[in-house]
Amino acid sequence: QAAGPTLAAAAAAAGGHSALAAADVLAIDEAQFFPDLVSFATGAADAGGKTVLVAGLDGDFRRRPFGGVGALLPHADEITKLASTCAVCGASAHFSVRLDAGDGDAPTPPGSPLRPGAALEGPQVVVGGADKYAAVCRAHYNSATGGKGADRGGVAASVWAAVAAEPAPQAV
Repeated sequence: QAAGPTLAAAAAAAGGHSALAAADVLAIDEAQFFPDLVSFATGAADAGGKTVLVAGLDGDFRRRPFGGVGALLPHADEITKLASTCAVCGASAHFSVRLDAGDGDAPTPPGSPLRPGAALEGPQVVVGGADKYAAVCRAHYNSATGGKGADRGGVAASVWAAVAAEPAPQAV
């Protein structure tokens, strides 16, 4: 889980218990960075009767769980998963790739928004926006990572490779 400031500390800085008690709705942005996300949000909703709106990434640039957003899903009354637009083709984008390894070296090739392999290098968190990350569709994520995202290894990849190699059934 990502380390960062706690929601409890942010609430205390914003006026503490009295401010929370007066609020009907709590909004949490960049939720993946708060280590106490699940306990704070479920406590506010269950014990405090608050409506809690949470916005954050559920996966990182390697398509691995990011922070507590995924762990919060079973506690949610409603879930809306939003998509961006693929930086390469304009399709619906549910993934992000890192444009460099997080060290400033090896920029993307001229004319291409993606540098092959960059999506799997470096630390989980590198602060930046469009200068560091691009939203991409599944096809361009796989292209940028060489098909080696976190959910493309081991048995699952070999099963899909075998399925793809089978001849298509013939109509009778």
